[in-house]
Amino acid sequence: MKKYNKETVHKYLMGLDIEGFDIDELESNPEFMADVVCYDKNSYSLCSDEVKSSYVFVRKVLGKYKDDADFAYQVYSEYENLVKDLDIEDGDEEKSFELNIIMRNITKNYDPEVKEKFVFITDLLFAVEYAAYESIKYQSDEVGGDYSFTDLQFSGNDTIMSFMADKFAVEYLDSINAEELIHQTYSSREEYLKDGKYTIIVSMLSHYDTSLADYVSMHTNDLSELNKALKKLIDRWNTYEYRKDELKKQQEEYKNLKYKRIVDRVYRLLDDEDLGLVYGIHPINAAIYMAKKFGVEKEIKDEIFSFEMDFEVTHDLMDSGEITIEEGEEIIRGIIEENKEFEKSFDDEDSLYNELYGISDTNIRIDQIPVIKELERIFAEELGYTLKEVKKAKAKQKMKSDKKVVQFRKRLEDE
Repeated sequence: MKKYNKETVHKYLMGLDIEGFDIDELESNPEFMADVVCYDKNSYSLCSDEVKSSYVFVRKVLGKYKDDADFAYQVYSEYENLVKDLDIEDGDEEKSFELNIIMRNITKNYDPEVKEKFVFITDLLFAVEYAAYESIKYQSDEVGGDYSFTDLQFSGNDTIMSFMADKFAVEYLDSINAEELIHQTYSSREEYLKDGKYTIIVSMLSHYDTSLADYVSMHTNDLSELNKALKKLIDRWNTYEYRKDELKKQQEEYKNLKYKRIVDRVYRLLDDEDLGLVYGIHPINAAIYMAKKFGVEKEIKDEIFSFEMDFEVTHDLMDSGEITIEEGEEIIRGIIEENKEFEKSFDDEDSLYNELYGISDTNIRIDQIPVIKELERIFAEELGYTLKEVKKAKAKQKMKSDKKVVQFRKRLEDE
């Protein structure tokens, strides 16, 4: 087909005769019709389904109308519907990925439901590519190879590579806590900005993939996610120490509440559909039994048999004058005694609780094993170590003790 020019497009739009061209051929040419629509979007209605389902046509039109989300979404939706039932050919995956990235950018301030659709698809496709990249790179490193960012299967597609570089950079920087490293390197925001906000970022990325670092250094203006993350870091520079202290407090608080969480989870497990009654396991017996195995019996007992809330209520009543100090102290003494008796009833092997619900390694029934396994999982999740690790540590300690005994006996014999 003869090559057309801008004059050809203008004549078509004005309805003038176009010498040397077959109108039917022009109208079936996706590239020509894309140029027509790029001049006048109203002419989109003149396009055939064949043209509307062309990647070349859609790619060019979306590039032109990236600031017109309504029209861009109409063009993409019609394209998607038209190609939905077509056979997938080589290259379609790349085209789909690219168009979804473009639509993600176009709809970033559009209807949330529409925007989320493109965010979900592109994030999913990225996750697949990222996992494949990590796997291949790991295998390459194992055999002394050098697989890098520029070796990705979409390396010839600028749209996809820009998107991937942006996401890769943010993934890596999140994994190493780049904000902390930046604050350790620079004493002030001004010092950081004077050095160049990308300088240390590129340096960090070079430890993972030099080609990725090079790409980022040359395309800084195109990486929206990275720039958004850096802007956030710069804007909240002065609150870093406060946020770090608050996070540390939260982590400590979470850690300190692990025994409470264990007890709460054990109660929820056995109270759900009366599992405790069905399997003959009392929550307190169950928690203490498993606590002994994990070496935290005292901590779990302190949590179970704590009447701290009752103490607080009593002190509040004393402070408000609703009861006298003497009355309050008497109530507290009673709570302590009651607590001791309650705890004792679970330590006494002949008590009613242990007679009905007592658990030991010698009397566990087969039908109780799934519940016991679930209790073990709860303790392991909250404590951060497994029962297998506990047994291994005990065995190792026993071996050390046995070795010391043997050495001591040998020393005595030598003497």
